[in-house]
Amino acid sequence: MMSQYRNLGNQPAWAHSRGSSGDSNRTRSTREYVVVPGRHAGALRQSVVILPDITSDPQLTGRRLGALLLGYLLVVVAVIVLSPFRFAVPAVWEAHWAVLEPGWQAELVLNVVLFLPLGFLGRRLPGLAGGGIWRWFLLGGGCSLAVEVAQLFLVERYPTFTDVLANGVGAALGAWLSDR
Repeated sequence: MMSQYRNLGNQPAWAHSRGSSGDSNRTRSTREYVVVPGRHAGALRQSVVILPDITSDPQLTGRRLGALLLGYLLVVVAVIVLSPFRFAVPAVWEAHWAVLEPGWQAELVLNVVLFLPLGFLGRRLPGLAGGGIWRWFLLGGGCSLAVEVAQLFLVERYPTFTDVLANGVGAALGAWLSDR
């Protein structure tokens, strides 16, 4: 079995790959291998490690990048809605149904816009692509509900039910736009 692999000698291991014909070439459709020197029971031997060729599937790369971008987006949303990160147990548990302060319309629109990318990117990931718009409304609302519960422990912030609805609408709208 070891005879089918040739010794790389002093050449860099990453520069070699083995195609179906046995020629050393550098194409996307080849499997890469590395010959690692090692010792076993006092005898010098070589170990062959087969490395997967992860560059050959652009769809897999796209899915990974999409998942990474979605994870990054979730971290950014958490930082935005949970700053200044001064958590404490409140003396009185307080949540509001709606914000009726001046500028509440702008806050409502911003909450929709904040969760738009969540639905848009999430709808394009293969594991999350199924389901209808209602699924994304519930997923966005569920993420928002988790954030609002965390805001119960922030002295400067207060949770509202309209934030949950607006964020759910934003995720559903993002999923709808992703389908267009």
